[in-house]
Amino acid sequence: MSRLTDFFWPTLEKPTLAELADDDASEAADIAAARAEGWAESPELALEEAQRLANSEEDRRRATESKASTYLLFTAAFAAALIPFLPGILEGKTGSAPRWVIAVILIVAALYLIAAGIWAFRTLRVGTYHRLDVAELVQIWRDGNPKRTLTRETFALARMNYRAVNEKVSCIKMAQEFMARSFVALGILVVVEAGWEAVHSVIVAHGTLVVTGTKGPFELGKSGAAESTPHALASPSTSPPSPGAKPPPCATMNGTIKPGTDLSAQPAANVGATSSGTKAPVVPDAKAPTSPAGGAPEK
Repeated sequence: MSRLTDFFWPTLEKPTLAELADDDASEAADIAAARAEGWAESPELALEEAQRLANSEEDRRRATESKASTYLLFTAAFAAALIPFLPGILEGKTGSAPRWVIAVILIVAALYLIAAGIWAFRTLRVGTYHRLDVAELVQIWRDGNPKRTLTRETFALARMNYRAVNEKVSCIKMAQEFMARSFVALGILVVVEAGWEAVHSVIVAHGTLVVTGTKGPFELGKSGAAESTPHALASPSTSPPSPGAKPPPCATMNGTIKPGTDLSAQPAANVGATSSGTKAPVVPDAKAPTSPAGGAPEK
């Protein structure tokens, strides 16, 4: 369970009282051994090694504090850049993803950034740090063998700084963990926004195709090709004409002519149009002579 919770929210285990007592005893023993040693054999090499250890601890301290300063600057810059866009993101003006999803991811990313900033502050806070100052150097040179005394105090100085530097390193590691999780949260935000927008575009495009394919002027037939159904070639109505209705001026077709039919090879009776059951009125010729009503020829 602790590993699962540490995956989402890392925690730094504090040492117990027994572990602190052991650390204090080990430090006291190492300092006493360094000061009790005579360092008579190869004193130059011993002094060089003592200075190397002290410089390495100083370099570790500077590196951790430099990283902490960088993390603080990044946290401040990100917060300053995010605040102007926060209202638009929460109102859903930047994409089609739900606002509650974006809000949750942003809150998680902000919490990670805040935690990283707090651990960076802990790295930079003033702590106990030891170094050889003017008073110590004066006391060393009053001794009969200043090189030996300087070697002793340099080893003791490096050992006393172990705990302070280790605490700074632990704090900067925690800041790195939270900073990495904030990057992951922001990456998830970008992926969710882009993925939601892509899915929304596909759904809208698919719905547009369905509407235009079913309600347009052309419909798909059984063969898959578009077939046109003009109103002029529609089949006539089979309902009987109403009483008193005038017959249509033009005849109707007996059947539907299939595409590709050779009309020249068909009989005229099959091709010609028939009347719908009523004869057209005969119009008399104006030039023909007319007989009187009684049947007698005109004089």
